[in-house]
Amino acid sequence: MRELYITGLLIISFISSVTITVQVEEEDPLFEAKELYYIQEFEQAIERFKDLEREFCDQPAPGAYCIYAKIYLGRIYTTLNRHRYAEEYFTGAQRAADLYRGADPNLFAQLNSYRTQLSLDRGNRLEAERWLARAESALRSADTSLASVFSYHLVAGNHQHYTGNYREAIDHFEQILNRASDMERSTQTISYLIQAQHNTGISYSQAGEINRALYHFELSRKLTEEFLTPESIALGFIYNGFGSLYYQKGDYNRAGSYFFMASSIFSKNSDFEQISAGILNNAAAAYLKTGNYERAGDLFDRALEIQTTIPEKNHPEIAVTYQNLALVEWLSGREREADRYYEASIRIRRDHYGPDHPMLIESYRQAGEFYAEIGDRNRPSELFEEALRITEHNFGKKHPHYWRIHMSAGRYHAEMGFFDRAGDHLYKARDQLMDNSGFSLVSEIDFLRVSYPVDLVAVAKSLGVYKMKRYDSEGSMHHLMESVFYFDLAIQAVDHLHLEYETEAARLHLQERNRDLYGRAVETAYTLYQATGETVWIDKMLEFSEKGRSRIALELMKETIIRQSAALPEELRKEERRITGLVRNLTREIESLEISGLHEDEEQIFEKKEALFNAKREWQIFSGRLRQHDPEFHSWRFESDPVSRPVLSTLLDVDELMISYISGHRDLFAVTVDHQGARAFKLGEMEAIAAHIKIIRKAIEADSPSDFISSSKWLYKRLLDPLPVNPEVSSLLILADQELHYLPFELLLTGSPAGTRFHEMPFLLRDYSVRYSPSASVLSLNKTNRKPETDHILLVSPFEQSMGSGAFLYGDDPYLSELLPLSLTGYETDTIADLFLKRRSLRDHLVPQQIKRFRNDQAAIGALLSEDLLKYGYIHLATHAFVNPDHPSYAGILLWGGEYDDGILYLADIYKLNLNASLVVLSACETGLGKVYPGEGMVGFTRAFLHAGASSLLVSSWKVNDQSAARLMTGFYRFMREGNSYAESLRMAKLELISHPLYASPRNWAAFQLHGI
Repeated sequence: MRELYITGLLIISFISSVTITVQVEEEDPLFEAKELYYIQEFEQAIERFKDLEREFCDQPAPGAYCIYAKIYLGRIYTTLNRHRYAEEYFTGAQRAADLYRGADPNLFAQLNSYRTQLSLDRGNRLEAERWLARAESALRSADTSLASVFSYHLVAGNHQHYTGNYREAIDHFEQILNRASDMERSTQTISYLIQAQHNTGISYSQAGEINRALYHFELSRKLTEEFLTPESIALGFIYNGFGSLYYQKGDYNRAGSYFFMASSIFSKNSDFEQISAGILNNAAAAYLKTGNYERAGDLFDRALEIQTTIPEKNHPEIAVTYQNLALVEWLSGREREADRYYEASIRIRRDHYGPDHPMLIESYRQAGEFYAEIGDRNRPSELFEEALRITEHNFGKKHPHYWRIHMSAGRYHAEMGFFDRAGDHLYKARDQLMDNSGFSLVSEIDFLRVSYPVDLVAVAKSLGVYKMKRYDSEGSMHHLMESVFYFDLAIQAVDHLHLEYETEAARLHLQERNRDLYGRAVETAYTLYQATGETVWIDKMLEFSEKGRSRIALELMKETIIRQSAALPEELRKEERRITGLVRNLTREIESLEISGLHEDEEQIFEKKEALFNAKREWQIFSGRLRQHDPEFHSWRFESDPVSRPVLSTLLDVDELMISYISGHRDLFAVTVDHQGARAFKLGEMEAIAAHIKIIRKAIEADSPSDFISSSKWLYKRLLDPLPVNPEVSSLLILADQELHYLPFELLLTGSPAGTRFHEMPFLLRDYSVRYSPSASVLSLNKTNRKPETDHILLVSPFEQSMGSGAFLYGDDPYLSELLPLSLTGYETDTIADLFLKRRSLRDHLVPQQIKRFRNDQAAIGALLSEDLLKYGYIHLATHAFVNPDHPSYAGILLWGGEYDDGILYLADIYKLNLNASLVVLSACETGLGKVYPGEGMVGFTRAFLHAGASSLLVSSWKVNDQSAARLMTGFYRFMREGNSYAESLRMAKLELISHPLYASPRNWAAFQLHGI
């Protein structure tokens, strides 16, 4: 997968520089208007200052109050981006000041500072420099007031930032922080502090010091929330700053949340359209990084639509949008359009800023990546060299731009086969990144000290790929060993990022973005195994694959263990349950509203997203409390330690073989583990395997034996035939990856059938029972944390006679509106209940099983949720279900609905269940499906019930008629009650169906799969 690089997209517009005098007296006639200005009630302030202007400027000899009224109006209009009005008021103030004999030079210092800011906002750097020089000159000739000093340093800092001199900018802002922090907390002083803290954070961010930037943003946020309104534009700027920082850290979901909050603040005021457009760019960039290209393109287009109204057609904000649109076009395969946008972006910035400005660096680097991708042999080097020249000229070698450009250049030269040049660039990137964070490769790395872990992942992975290419070219083993070392380092950095990312969505995208990293690491370890024959490299393959699959599922299961144990104080357990439940509920509600597509839902979506943003901030605070309370427990809760092969072999039955399928960079690999040892195999390209899986599923749906036979045989020869199996093995444990999640292995044909009659075909099921697990680590955690089981069973069958009158029947969903009653579910649950009534042993007589049934209208969602589910060892749901691959959390199981209740048990509801079930059976259609996230696996009902506390699940992968389902389910429970394992019971029940020609088609039995222990 292509690595994406886009600009940091910081909005360099600053909170209004509020200054006049520090000592504000109650009798000052401007006092009320100033207070309105300080708290950013701009429209009211304009009205009041205009009244004051008329009062004091219509006199024969206008004095200081007239001048300051005009200055304040100019400042307000500058903040509101009404530059023409601001210029008129500043000009008027200048004229009045020139005529006013008693004018203090401090007045001229402040006025010239304000005019400097207006020129900066309008993009006129030369004019800004002239006004700033006049402000500095006025300060030298007067008894300096704090108001004049503060206004000068704010604007001088902004000017230095604009010109790319970030260190000098910080020096100016710190002049204010050092002097204002000890002053009395008036609204005016608070305003200075908010602006200076915010702008210091912006400059530290651009200087590459993220942690310092976060510190100053947090101080600015606290001051703003304490003293200003929740919708203050100051908070909008601060949220945008937070978003930009988290974007740099690679936490794109959290970045998007902050950008959303910032845009929601600015969107409420038409005067901030340009700033709103810039933040739309930022939000689009975050969507782009999470793979939502359609949404990103829409936002970029909206930003460009706003920016085309800017009078200056070559405004630098338009260059930002052009650069991002170029990336969208590139990813969409429209290279000519991408080339046009890149050229336009570079031209506008070069014309506006000059040839040496830092704003050109990322434009050159990203354009170089683009031209390298499309095979241009000359332009990438030219662009990378120019980007390096500007970086070293402005920052030296300690800025993130330096190692990022070297990394891009190194990857380009490695692809071209220029290995010496590639190594030179990549080692410079590595060495400078290490120097920046103060760590070394010869000792254990403290990842908390790594300022740029996302960059460490990228640089280490690039070195791993480079070393692998050198091995392929030269055959030297030391290149191969170094390749696996660098891939391992990159994966360790990803492990650290998992601790920093608080939300499930952020960690899912982290896994997805790094799927290729895990694949390449596995491929390199396999190559070492082939070259050396040492099984330590098989262990490394398993370690890499375990870290790259079902990582989030493992963390969710730990949530359940915490919830059901005394590992944490009750107060913290309740807090975690409340926050995680709130986040999941809000996420589902937002998805539901967005799916509806109704315009009237937009306000609700905004309110829900605002609540979700606040809930995520709560989780961030809670995580910090948890780390302080028990660092070791926090480490167990969030860190991933894959199960080792020796431990894994103890989890397997004596007659069981585990097959871990692992998707590499291009090929599929398999690692087999049993009690006799482990072996590794390369099985061929994943693309062809995925194509045959699609053919099989279509053939089953169309009841086409010829297509089924062809692909089923092909897949068996590719996936299982190369793997030697010991004769005593009778059970297979499958760890699937990627598209293999959609393949029931039991239906594969071990040989050529004599004809097309299904009941005579040599299915794999005839030789082995089969069960599945998301990962070996999930299996281990599930087994080691099992609680004592009970034989009590809960049977749920809501639609034995009718579909009821639930709210969902009146929706527009075509699937839900066409559902029919499941008349055989009554027979199914009756039979299962009878099986559990039979006494099999003395224990059954002494401790009889409890059988609870929810039938028809008894099977309401309220009844299920109010039941004490912990006491049931078995839960059987015979009903309808639906999945939504695009919005996984919008999947649900249908129960009996009411007048105001749709009766749907959504995934978010399942996550909140508290179970201790040995087995949950979902005798419903497609309950084994969901969305497959690269690097995580299937996200759907299976994962939700494992999180809720179930040990094993029986689910289906496609729609099965209720007659086949009822036969299979009753047979499964019958064999299970006879003492067979879940896997063997399912195998025997399926063989019963196969023996009957009417039910022998895989369509009737292969959909049902057993997951768990």
